[in-house]
Amino acid sequence: CQFFFAPHQMQVAPCCWLLLLLAASPWPLPVACDVVRYQWDVRDWVVDFLRPTIPTETLCAGRGPLCGSAFSNTAREVPFHIDSSKMKSAQLVNGLYPGPLIEAKEGDMVEVTVINNLRASGTTIHWHGLHMRGTPWADGPVQIAQAPIMPNTNYTYRFEAYPAGTFYWHSHMDALQQSKGVKGPIIIHAKDEPFRKMYTREKVIMVSDEWRDPEACFKLDGAMPGNPVCSDAVYASFNGQWGDGTDRYPYPLITVQRGECYRLRWINSGGNAENFIITLAGHNATMIAVDGSPVKPVQVQSFNIHNGERTDIVVCMDQDPGYYLITAEYDYGCRMLRGKGYPVPGFHPVEACRWYAFLHYEGTTAPPPPPYRPFHPHFEVPRGTGGGAQPRPTTGAVFDLTLREGYGVTEPLHPDPLDAEPDVRYMVTLGLKGPTEVRPLNIPSSRGRWYTDLDGRRMSWTSPRSPILHTKGRCGAEGVPVLDIPENVTTVELVINNLSPTEHILHMHGGDFRV
Repeated sequence: CQFFFAPHQMQVAPCCWLLLLLAASPWPLPVACDVVRYQWDVRDWVVDFLRPTIPTETLCAGRGPLCGSAFSNTAREVPFHIDSSKMKSAQLVNGLYPGPLIEAKEGDMVEVTVINNLRASGTTIHWHGLHMRGTPWADGPVQIAQAPIMPNTNYTYRFEAYPAGTFYWHSHMDALQQSKGVKGPIIIHAKDEPFRKMYTREKVIMVSDEWRDPEACFKLDGAMPGNPVCSDAVYASFNGQWGDGTDRYPYPLITVQRGECYRLRWINSGGNAENFIITLAGHNATMIAVDGSPVKPVQVQSFNIHNGERTDIVVCMDQDPGYYLITAEYDYGCRMLRGKGYPVPGFHPVEACRWYAFLHYEGTTAPPPPPYRPFHPHFEVPRGTGGGAQPRPTTGAVFDLTLREGYGVTEPLHPDPLDAEPDVRYMVTLGLKGPTEVRPLNIPSSRGRWYTDLDGRRMSWTSPRSPILHTKGRCGAEGVPVLDIPENVTTVELVINNLSPTEHILHMHGGDFRV
């Protein structure tokens, strides 16, 4: 397993041997695997936040050598040429947005060496949805699993590629680094893929709201406590690109070949907008996985992915060539759309609630779709061209887990029923602490903080002084809301009551759960 690093590249060491100590066996047993290694450089960049990194031929046409190398697939504008209204102080991994893809086979060992070259911030990385079997210290949450990786230092994460499915990684230093750019996709290929005969190709599509200055916008000092300072949504991207069809901001394209069937792995890596409802014009879609878990295949005409969620669909490119519209809709935002929705106390009007890309048939002779005007008072919807000018109607279920009926659309491919009663049950209540008014001289983010009631203990989050996993919470964790689960417990039930005035998305690290 000797290895040489090449910067920014993925390397695979075939057929290395690990020694796994099994409780049932007195001897270590050898297990064949691959070790997949990556080296990451986390660095500050100044970028156009609507398309931080896009192909050279689109960005650099006619701009000369200052724009980027003809051999680069991550060219960007030099900061001098970026309009100040679009200029962002970003943090990127290997200069990419979204960041590098991690790809491995189920059961492989993954090693990621993170080199922190940020000027003034520590960082950590969380592997969203992976279980960290046997390596909980690699999970990434700062001061929970580990201390931060400080500037000019490095740290190597090692963990098993498990389970199979579509996942993503992101900074877990704070809520800001992810929206500054520290995030990317993960694909773990199953040893025995149940749907392999349904598709011939794969693509990853990451969708996210985009912010020029998340450090200001995400402060929870809005007109009502717990609300962000800025509007809920203005821009959103597909694989790191927003577009309105102009020469400066061309539409994001998902380029496909006619006659092929694709597994499209959708990831919502957003920061502030809670969800996107995805629709594809003219193409029926079969949903085969939700949050990395295979489900019984079902035809859907739309699916809702909330922050951190993933949905895998199979789409066959069986239509006339052209450009077919893809829509990502933030339905909550549409209720507050400037000039069209209704005003909600404590919220700014939303400037846009639908964003668009195109399914582009490679080699089509149809012209690119014309530009559209996305904002008030126009709120135009772009039109496809070629076969996409008059797409056929699609059919299927509406998959939306914000609706009770959404849970009946499909079910796990391999159900794993639980006992009628858990080993332990905990009541968890969420809410906002008073006072709730926000005044100019208040200490920032001090009003209306979230609280958690754990067994009668009302506590707001405070960061441990040392990582809890290192100390089991026995020191440096005073005042930190922790549920201490007995180590002999196998099934836990959490009854969660949300008493706050807004919805809240919860994510559990380290394993699957059932609702």
